[in-house]
Formats: sequence, structure tokens, C-alpha cells
Amino acid sequence: RKRKGRGKEEEEDEEEEEEEERKK
Repeated sequence: RKRKGRGKEEEEDEEEEEEEERKK
């Protein structure tokens, strides 16, 4: 799982992607 600080450039875990969506 990568934590990226440049937006969605890097690959991320599905779980993390869902978490990002919840933050929006």
C-alpha cells in the first residue's frame, strides 16, 4: 500500500481508495 502525496499518480490499495472516497 502506497501513501501518495501527489494525488492519484501512484497505485493504491482498493481499501485505501475507498477510504479516499469517504474523505471527499
